Amino acid sequence: MKKLFLIFLSLFCISCTGLTAFTQHTADPTEIKKLTEKGAMELMTSQEIEDLKAGKTVTMIGFRANSRGVVLDKLTSMVNLSNNDVDKDVIAAAKLIQNNPGAIFISDNSDIFIRTIKFLGQNEDGRSIINGARFLFINNFNENRVKELAQKYNFKYSFPKLDN
Repeated sequence: MKKLFLIFLSLFCISCTGLTAFTQHTADPTEIKKLTEKGAMELMTSQEIEDLKAGKTVTMIGFRANSRGVVLDKLTSMVNLSNNDVDKDVIAAAKLIQNNPGAIFISDNSDIFIRTIKFLGQNEDGRSIINGARFLFINNFNENRVKELAQKYNFKYSFPKLDN
């Protein structure tokens, strides 16, 4: 089990090269690591878990938008969601999802993936891109909205919780 954990951790680090720690809403890096591991295990198929045990890789990609602070990010998120704004982060996230089918996408739970899902859901081609996609959200911000979108567009998601 320890070997599996080390393999998983090393694969995660390799897959997320250049990814900065999601510290915007969760301050403790060890908690972030635990949440990421737990969420990834929830989203992996049984075949991926077997592949991971056999030393193969599972692709996980982190996406983090630039932060302007917790309060301003939340306000910006609410305004963007209500206005259905499309910005460069949404376009970048949509391309990332399209170019990496089968990957697990990890978010610090900014509204970028939610706006990206809504953007892609506007037409048949976009819906086919997110159909079956997998998203791991580190925090619980917008959890109900993600649940609604998952039912509408048929993608998997995880909002892992720390066991206390």
